[in-house]
Amino acid sequence: MTIRTVALIGATGKIGAFVLDALVAAHFSVTVLQRASSSARPAHASTIQLVQVPDDLPAEALARASHGHDAAVICIPLTDVDVHLRLATAAARAGVTRYVPADFGSVDAGSARAQELVPLFARKTRVREHLDRLAVEHGGFTWTSIVSGHFFDWALKSNFMHFDVRGRKAEILGHGAQRSSLSTLARIADATVRILRMAEREETRNKVLFIQSFCVTQLDILEAVQKATGAKWEVEWVDVDRYIEENKAKADAGDKQAVEDLVFALGVIDGDWEQRPEFSMDLLGLQNEDLQTVVDGVIKDVAASS
Repeated sequence: MTIRTVALIGATGKIGAFVLDALVAAHFSVTVLQRASSSARPAHASTIQLVQVPDDLPAEALARASHGHDAAVICIPLTDVDVHLRLATAAARAGVTRYVPADFGSVDAGSARAQELVPLFARKTRVREHLDRLAVEHGGFTWTSIVSGHFFDWALKSNFMHFDVRGRKAEILGHGAQRSSLSTLARIADATVRILRMAEREETRNKVLFIQSFCVTQLDILEAVQKATGAKWEVEWVDVDRYIEENKAKADAGDKQAVEDLVFALGVIDGDWEQRPEFSMDLLGLQNEDLQTVVDGVIKDVAASS
């Protein structure tokens, strides 16, 4: 199985923009599928094909747009599970041979605790189960999910991980010494390209692969940001159980920020991939990045945008 043509959905989003860059750099023939009402303009306009599909993403239109592509990569948020089930079904019916769903998880969606705290992860599991059924029904169809941990560079810039770069403040869950796997957006894009390049490898077929840029503690990150900023940060130590209990109650009441905070906490306490059998750095030929180098770059970007 050789992948040459790729359909990409979500090319202007947080992950999708990096994936598009990586696909073009790797010389894949890329078609970007975009909702008709979208005014966003993907990069590499002279290199890619742009195909508009109806806003409600009907199955027939998706199948037509996916036809003739070897692979499909989905980079839109998994908010409406029915849309993602339709995307997968359309790709399988169109003859796509490798499908990369919008998994890219902060934690393993198969975790019972993750599903209990954050419904998003149950939706991701539904998509994986659907992909397994499609692989049985359509002989040439295969899929690969990527679980990456928190998107580190974005998370540090946006304070998602509760490191406030501009305010020089950090909230540390528990003792701060639990290791968790984290990935830059560029690492996720690189892993996506590598999976497509080695689609013939059995180890990538119908599998969930875990990757990282590094596996570090909150204290490691604190040390790195203090070194990068040349300043001592204010630190608040937060009880993990109380934090989860309070944010779960808020999330159940409809607080969307509380859902994000639960995802953050899960990534901290249940995000160490290195001992898992699905840990795929060697398989994909990836090596860890240097935490300090990445942090230095993020701090410079934040300073430049201030």
